[in-house]
Amino acid sequence: MNIVIAGIAEFDPQIGGTERVSVILADCLLQHGFGVFFVGVEKYPDTKPYTPIAEQIFLPNESEMSCGENIHCFVNFVVEKKIDVILNQFGNHYDFSILCAGVWERTGVKLLSAIHTDPEYVKKLYQSDISLLETPSWLIRQIKSGLKKTFTFRLKQAMKEFSTLYSYIYRESDAVILLSERFKPVFKKMAGLSETSKLEAIPNILSFPPTSESFPKEKQILWVGRFDSLVKRPERMLRIWSYLEKRHPDWNVMFVGDGPCKPLVEQYIKRLGLKNVLLTGHSNPINACKKSSILCMTSTFEGFGLVLTEAMQFGAVPMAFSSFESVFDIIEDGITGYVIQPFDLKLYAQRLEFIMMESRQREIMAKNAQKFVNEKFSDEHITEKWISLFNKIINHCPC
Repeated sequence: MNIVIAGIAEFDPQIGGTERVSVILADCLLQHGFGVFFVGVEKYPDTKPYTPIAEQIFLPNESEMSCGENIHCFVNFVVEKKIDVILNQFGNHYDFSILCAGVWERTGVKLLSAIHTDPEYVKKLYQSDISLLETPSWLIRQIKSGLKKTFTFRLKQAMKEFSTLYSYIYRESDAVILLSERFKPVFKKMAGLSETSKLEAIPNILSFPPTSESFPKEKQILWVGRFDSLVKRPERMLRIWSYLEKRHPDWNVMFVGDGPCKPLVEQYIKRLGLKNVLLTGHSNPINACKKSSILCMTSTFEGFGLVLTEAMQFGAVPMAFSSFESVFDIIEDGITGYVIQPFDLKLYAQRLEFIMMESRQREIMAKNAQKFVNEKFSDEHITEKWISLFNKIINHCPC
């Protein structure tokens, strides 16, 4: 069976989570005897050199993804390589989904559309609090928050657009894949579906090979992500740490990542008078995961939260807000980590301080977390789910 994994950009595992899990999945499928190819549209100008694990082509027109020129090129590639299934890894991108559907209609191959984010992320972004980074003044934040709530028609318009998109990809695909069973009711409601026979749920595969090795831990808390004021929200972590730093001078917080808000993050650290904060920039988080005792996520939403499973693989206890449904697939509250009510920073700090102080409990939770993710999200387990879905779609048989 030949599979095309398609996306809006090149499949460079250094770029982001969707690209990374796509490359890992491709590698697993190749090991199972599948033919795997990558089709992208955009090339990243600053990407570091890498060698694709499978043949990768780029469509000719970057500015108009669903244009006839791109569809024609994609169709020719599908025919030439005798493709059986197209896996659209950017189902939440309207123009790219139109492109994939155009190829689907002209070739008759099977089309799977994956949503690698929270289906309701626009609503959660709109309803979240105003960032302290962009708006440090309490009064201005209150005014902005009030205005945002007043102009509800903007949210309604955005929700309508995504409702149209989800309805479209459900109609124009052989299956739609979400990252969690818990996202299915959300997608069904937003798409206005009367039935959900095409909906599937397959979580992300582990980023690294499973290991049961124990790693020597330091009194270090880890935060990994893009520095932005909408989704990842590093300033929430800084505010949480400001409640604890003076009482725990032997601990530090390491931030791994970069982004447009980095200068504002640096200013906020100074404003809070924090000392034990390390900003490493963008780098491979493996070494940081190995030596960090706790991983803190402060996102407004996530599709899956790869940094959680990555840290858990190396024995870091995860903490996150219950601001996205799939978090409950990853963290068993009180057993493998902590899930905190959004966005209670003081409660987050209390839970964090407890696990910082209770070294024995921390060790137990770390071992639980490592064992849990190694079993639930292993490449073997997740690849079996994909192969089962491919067979189901190709053979029209229940699996």
